[in-house]
Amino acid sequence: MAEASVPTRGSPEPQGPHGRVAPGRRHAPILTVPDELADVEPVALTGNFWVSLPDLDPATGAARSVGIVSETARGLIEFTGAPEPESTTDRATHGEGPHARPRGDRPSGPPVGEPDGPTGPLLVPVVTWEGRRIWPPEPAPSPGTPTRPPAEAEGPGVRPPRRAPHYMAGWIPRWFIPLPVMPGLLLELTWLAPVDQRGFAVRARLILHPASPPGASQASRGAQRGPEAPLAPPGAGDRPPAPALIGLRPAAAEPVPPALRLGLLVRPGAVFRTVYHRRPLPGSQGPRPHRWTRTLVWEAPGAAPLGALALRSGPGDEPAAGGAAGTWVFWARPGDGELVVYGGVAPEGDGAAATAVHLARVGWDVLFGQTVGWLAARDPFRSQAVPEAGSGPHAPLAHWPGAPPATPSPRHRPPGAPLPSLARPAAVPPTTPYAPAVPGATPAADAPPAGDATERAARRRSGLARAVAAGLLDEGEADELAERVRRNLWFAVFFAHARTVDREGWVHLTSRSPRYYVSGAHWTRDSLLWAFPAVLAADRQLARQLLVAAFDRYTLYPGEHSQYLDGTVLYPGWELDQAAAWPLSLARYVRATGDASVLDEPAVARGVAAALQAAEARRDPATGLVATFLMPSDDPAPRPFLTYANALYAQALAELARVLSTSTAQRPAAAEATPHPAPAAVRCDPSWAAWLEARARLTRHAVLRHCVVPGPWGPQFAWAVAGPEGADAVLYDEPPGTLELLGPYGFARRQPDDPVDVEAVYANTVRWIYSQHNPFGPPPGPFATPTCPHARHPWLLSVAAGLLAGRPEYLAWLARAPMDGGWACETVDAATGEVRTGPAFATCAGFVSWAALVALESLGREPDRGEGSPHGRGQDTGTPGP
Repeated sequence: MAEASVPTRGSPEPQGPHGRVAPGRRHAPILTVPDELADVEPVALTGNFWVSLPDLDPATGAARSVGIVSETARGLIEFTGAPEPESTTDRATHGEGPHARPRGDRPSGPPVGEPDGPTGPLLVPVVTWEGRRIWPPEPAPSPGTPTRPPAEAEGPGVRPPRRAPHYMAGWIPRWFIPLPVMPGLLLELTWLAPVDQRGFAVRARLILHPASPPGASQASRGAQRGPEAPLAPPGAGDRPPAPALIGLRPAAAEPVPPALRLGLLVRPGAVFRTVYHRRPLPGSQGPRPHRWTRTLVWEAPGAAPLGALALRSGPGDEPAAGGAAGTWVFWARPGDGELVVYGGVAPEGDGAAATAVHLARVGWDVLFGQTVGWLAARDPFRSQAVPEAGSGPHAPLAHWPGAPPATPSPRHRPPGAPLPSLARPAAVPPTTPYAPAVPGATPAADAPPAGDATERAARRRSGLARAVAAGLLDEGEADELAERVRRNLWFAVFFAHARTVDREGWVHLTSRSPRYYVSGAHWTRDSLLWAFPAVLAADRQLARQLLVAAFDRYTLYPGEHSQYLDGTVLYPGWELDQAAAWPLSLARYVRATGDASVLDEPAVARGVAAALQAAEARRDPATGLVATFLMPSDDPAPRPFLTYANALYAQALAELARVLSTSTAQRPAAAEATPHPAPAAVRCDPSWAAWLEARARLTRHAVLRHCVVPGPWGPQFAWAVAGPEGADAVLYDEPPGTLELLGPYGFARRQPDDPVDVEAVYANTVRWIYSQHNPFGPPPGPFATPTCPHARHPWLLSVAAGLLAGRPEYLAWLARAPMDGGWACETVDAATGEVRTGPAFATCAGFVSWAALVALESLGREPDRGEGSPHGRGQDTGTPGP
């Protein structure tokens, strides 16, 4: 076996004397890497497949932007708020996205397309008393300008302290905000993106917070569980004790003082298009009243509108002009302690306005109930009851001091009444079916995940309990871990996938949040290897729709680095692991669900054939290995043949061959024994199985013959080689495609005809990854993981790989690291656990949540874990996932 070179700390390239690049390379690799961030302000978020609310201010509950996806624009369209007055903010939006600062000497100008600095809040819940705003605090006085008098200076005000919302059903954020100068009065604020609806809603409600006996709230919190029960992770002491809250009745039953008013301030700013980076769309005219529907309509500018947003209050009261030019306010009626505003989206203004009317007709209670029912039916732990829209940790009825008694309204559950069963959530209205492009499709809310979902949920709960018993977590950390897994699962489901507002097609993307530095684009690896397993764990019917849509849209150029949302090439560069993701994800789906009918989808057959042809065209006859241009980090490969990518490809071929072999009885084979050219393929024929198995065996043996080299503890896998017998091999590893995954993915399982002891080779490799021999091994700190030159900080993808490989200590890592306010990000600081690169990384959230579920299931299944894996404790994810 050939000797392998090891890269230095600064580059994946092996170095020669005096730090120069080793012979054979003319220059160091060209990398496009993220900025390193500091002082990242966490955000709250929610959304559905049509609309995203990616930037909810945790201090005020205001929405800074509303996002949609446009196929015409090939990216995200964002309606954002006007910039905040400089005197009221100390935040910057330099670097990768909003509310972050770059570290060190990196350029500090505004990001591409954002020359005017930060955006401000778009939709701001406000409370006034006797005409004076008491929430949020009034803005600091401004001297005004020649075109804007001081009286018109209206903004979000002096920043109050940040407070974390709690998430009902893991996805619906709700705040309880103490109101200044109004002791005992709270503003309850909830943002809802109803499942299967083309829009969102926000409800502001005034509630009382009476004094409680000492310890009462803590006792009741310990007894309460459910989607509306707030968790109390470390540092969450700024949240009010929700179990003691008492909700006010609507104004029709119990009016509040007329001097106390609820409103939603609309502060329009720019409309942005985002593909990787934000850039403003010129020509935006701002919102205009739509008298027929009593809405406020805002169209994204273009030769034809690229999308539209419309806002409407529940009763249809027209918005009033705000105090500043170009602003509007939706007011609750005098004496009403509740305000609901609905937002509709569509390809253009009339459709958005009509959608807002539709949402108001359906009403908050139905929208809320359907959404919580949908989430609870797919909850990874199945331990939550489904509340009604008017229920929660507070009693449903209360009286303003001095208000007359009122008869309980049928829309409110009497105190002490049992919560409704989640056995059958309300159906989605047939006017907006789950798949509008398929008339008559059964709404997904009527078909929650079946099969062994409940059994798996029980094993996960058992795994949490055993993690506590083993000392891996304490009880508070176990609760926090469950909540984080739940939230990141929904984050991946709703922010790594979307329906385009103009053509209603499914798209797969890295993230719908502009805070991620390459949002609004497609990577096959991210979508199929990281996000798809989470979707498959949550909803198998949804997984099928998304899988077929991906094959239909993104296999015109299988394996290309990055693609626009319509499937055309954005960032060229071929990557073998992305081509391997197609047969692997297809095999995983069929094995998990038993649904072999997907193999007969023409788009699937054409896509599989295209991916296989692209890979086979790059096979080297001398070694049997398949070449690649870029690594899983999207950085240039130091040598043409990557061990991880070839092993993944071999495993994908083998698993698809097994799936096709087992489907032969239901699907007769044709005479053709090799995959047809992509345009001619109409089904994944069972006769392909023999060809796939032969190619899988060829690739596996090529890896074991040519990619195993000497290491500190004996033979180990090289990261990359240039030719036969480990020629010019490089020892290296990187989290986006770590060699540690070869165990859980099944490649490191010993087979009779292997030329080497693959289990020993794998064990030596993993030991090297975590050792000081690896220049990118774990740095010092409580939140350490292996790193790489793309981002030299601990990776969430390393945490996921470690969990899949049987490292349960990473469960505590996930429960304790602040990350991006609890959301998955690319990397964190090794000492603090706070985000350093890539906030709001939705596809990564899918991989991390799925890996945590796999790890918890393993703990729940085996109290005394043995030495069944090559690493001593790995999980086999080559079989159906959770």
